[in-house]
Order: sequence, then C-alpha cells, then structure tokens
Amino acid sequence: MAHVSESYEAHIAKIDTNGNMQSVEITYIVTDAVDEEVALAAVRAAAPESYRDVPRNYIEISSRDADTTFHVRVIYEYASGSGGGGSDDDDDTPTMSFDCGGGTKHITRSLKQRHFGSLDAGGLIGWNGKTGSDMQIAGVDVPTAQLREDYTKTMHYSEVTDTKYKRKVAALVGCVNKDPFKGWNPGEVMFLGNSFSTKTKHVSKVQVTFHFVIQMNEKRTVKVDGTDKTVEKSGFEYTWLIPKTSIKDGVPVSEIEDFYVDQVVEAKDFSVLGV
Repeated sequence: MAHVSESYEAHIAKIDTNGNMQSVEITYIVTDAVDEEVALAAVRAAAPESYRDVPRNYIEISSRDADTTFHVRVIYEYASGSGGGGSDDDDDTPTMSFDCGGGTKHITRSLKQRHFGSLDAGGLIGWNGKTGSDMQIAGVDVPTAQLREDYTKTMHYSEVTDTKYKRKVAALVGCVNKDPFKGWNPGEVMFLGNSFSTKTKHVSKVQVTFHFVIQMNEKRTVKVDGTDKTVEKSGFEYTWLIPKTSIKDGVPVSEIEDFYVDQVVEAKDFSVLGV
C-alpha cells in the first residue's frame, strides 16, 4: 500500500493585494506506489478538499524519484471567474481559428458542354468514345470548399496527460458530433485530434489545441447524377452508385441502376473534450 507524507518545506502560497489567499501549492511524498495512477489516487485520498477555504483544484505528478517514490503536487485555487476575494485568473474560454481552404470533388457530368466535332458526349466528361462494355467515363476533379476549425484552451497539465483522458480523446478521433457543436448541426463536425507541447512536465498548465474539419449537411440538395432524384445526407455520410452506361440515338448515356447513402463514421458526444 502506498504511503503519503506531506513535505512542509514545499508550501507555496499566493495572496492578492487585498490580503486574500488565492492559491496554495502543497507537495506530498508518496512511497511504495507501483505507478503514477496509484500515487495520484493515494494523494487524492489523503489531501484535504480545501485549504483555508481555498478549494482543491487539481493534483499532478511533480517528479518520480525512484521506481516507487513520487513527488505529487496538490494545487488549491479558485476556478476562473469564481471570485475568491478578487482573483485575477485568466479567462478559460477557448480561442478559435477558422480556415476555409480548397479541397476537390469528382464529377462526371458537365454543367454546360460544347463540342466541335461529330461525336456528341451527351454532357459526360472524359468519355472514351467507346460503347458497350468498353465504355468508360473518367470524369474530373474540381475544387470544393474544405472548412477547418481549431480551438485552443488552457488546461491543466495533469489532466491532459492522464491516461484515462487520452483514451477518451483517442476514442473520438474520426467521429462526428452527435449533438450540436459550436454552432454546427449534428453530423457536420469531425474531430481530428488535439495537440500540445511543453519543454518540461514541471508546469501546471499548457495550451491545448483541438482540431476539427467541417462538412455541411445537405438537405434534399444532392442530385443523383444521371437521374432527376435528390437525396438528403449528413456531412460525412458516403454516397455511391451502380452506374449503367448505354448509347441512345448515338449519344452516350450514363444511367443509375441503384444509389446508396452510407453512414461510415460513428456519431459521439464531444462534451468529454472539455472545449
């Protein structure tokens, strides 16, 4: 069983100009702990919930001095905006950056086609001029908007380096929002991951950036190529079709035998990210 003792010489306190205590840092020495999680749990159980009315905010590993010996810091401070006798803590609202860049989409049918010979392609792009089973429609890639948003937030180092939190974040990568998120509708936002960097772990807070890509939902606006049908799809659903090519009156025709809309990524709750 891990043993916890308080290191009295390591107390650090912060008092504002009015004489109100704003934060206290107390270091504990943990021995006989097999890993970081055991050390943190032992200090969590031993350290009081508050110190001179200042609430306990977070606990983090300060150093590992031997295989089973750790120095663990307990930080008592008021949450941002809670007052605490005039605290001047920074606003923890995340900052946002937005980018509307260029992507591509593949099309096989022209919006307006001109030709200058005797072989009419019927509006199809990249027809190889053959019929029957040898007929092919190559199409072309055209520019389309690709939206990205990044949110940067100050977070506790001990929180973002906690294995449980890392697992939660990893489980959301490649998923879309189940609920409305930052003004976007369900299904429009895909989480790509988060990142931060620091030169040393002996810090209390770090700047963490969360990366998202946006693809807007389409409500009855997706025209099925080669038909008069439209469909409804969420931003990251995948559409595909079974084509049927033929020649009518000497003009190639690309028809659709069947059309599909598939959900290919999971929808999950993004609130666990804490953004």
